[in-house]
Amino acid sequence: MAIIILSLILLFGYKSVKDLITKSDQIDYIHFKTKLESTIKRVDYGDRLIEEFSVPKAYKEICFIDLIKDPAPFPFKTDYPIIHDSWDNDVKTNVFLVASKEDTESFYVEKIIVNNAGDNYLCFSATRGKIKASFEGIGRDIQVSEP
Repeated sequence: MAIIILSLILLFGYKSVKDLITKSDQIDYIHFKTKLESTIKRVDYGDRLIEEFSVPKAYKEICFIDLIKDPAPFPFKTDYPIIHDSWDNDVKTNVFLVASKEDTESFYVEKIIVNNAGDNYLCFSATRGKIKASFEGIGRDIQVSEP
């Protein structure tokens, strides 16, 4: 009887910890998205902000694409087919959080354009769970670039 009760307690504890970790990852993702959106809203014409973001731990790279421009030829530097397919098929997403080639999260943020030496996309590698990006008000759009 004691073995059964102990097993149930361990099983319940494992499930609770696993759920807590999943919710923590979701909170990190929402925090990143919310901070990015609020940063974009704070930038006016002529302003330039350099902002540091905490990247959710599951992701190793953040990519921005410029939906106004045509897709870059495939394969481009990031070599993530899902990003290119999304862009090529006019899916309205312009921010990609990349965990692996097959595992990405994406969402849309208004007004983003990319300044990356002629490329239509810009990716930032997470260093110690953080990225730093520059946001500049250009007309009615916000240009994302390296700081």
